Amino acid sequence: MKRESIISERTKLISLILIILVLGGLIFYGFIAIFTHIQNWRWIVGVFLLYFLLFEGVCFINKRFKSKSTQVVKQILLFPVIALKFMLDIAKPAVYVLMSLFYMILVGFAVPFSILTGLNLLFNWSLNSETMLFIAFALGSILSVHLSKIMQSLICKIPPLNQGEHKFQLLGRDLAKYILHPRNLSFLFFLLYFIYLSVSGFIQLQYNGFLISKEIDAAILRAFLVFIACTNMISKSREVDIQAKDLLKRMLCLMFVHDEDA
Repeated sequence: MKRESIISERTKLISLILIILVLGGLIFYGFIAIFTHIQNWRWIVGVFLLYFLLFEGVCFINKRFKSKSTQVVKQILLFPVIALKFMLDIAKPAVYVLMSLFYMILVGFAVPFSILTGLNLLFNWSLNSETMLFIAFALGSILSVHLSKIMQSLICKIPPLNQGEHKFQLLGRDLAKYILHPRNLSFLFFLLYFIYLSVSGFIQLQYNGFLISKEIDAAILRAFLVFIACTNMISKSREVDIQAKDLLKRMLCLMFVHDEDA
């Protein structure tokens, strides 16, 4: 009798996705950390040049004499290239996911905040930074989820998502659109708000303090409440739309039916 697995297939797939994203993110962060901390680029260029000349020399000798020893040396020299390509392949999905979320934050949150800052200075509205942060968070969350097609269209016009029609680039854009699907973004926002407000609430109750500041914590809390209210309102509006014909029928009857018609 075949034993059923305790862990469901969905859990296994989610675990695999998380492992790929975490590994890819760590590799991507590792490359950035290495390149940002390099001070002597001449030494790096020299090493790569020496490696290239050595590899080309071994290939030339192997082609000329067909030696097993040179073939082994060639394979050993190829190992760093194969390992580097393998790490880059793992990092690709994480890079596109991070890039999609970064562009979403840029378009959905940073742009409204910048516009508010400009209007505040131009018209002297006297809005403080916490109020503008509240508006930007609430508006950004709502626009990203409930106007996702417009957001996806704008984000996919930003390089490198708008470049090339090769299979790799098309798959990258498809992954970006999938990440920016309203259901995925809605879950992400609920998760982030949940984590932030949980930590903030614990710090406030346990230590009588604030995660960032009293005003910013309050602004984020109210932005989340607005996002919940708007999401529920849009969800309930679908039920109202179903009854729109009945409502219109009753209104028309009231407008055109008179007592003498009876």
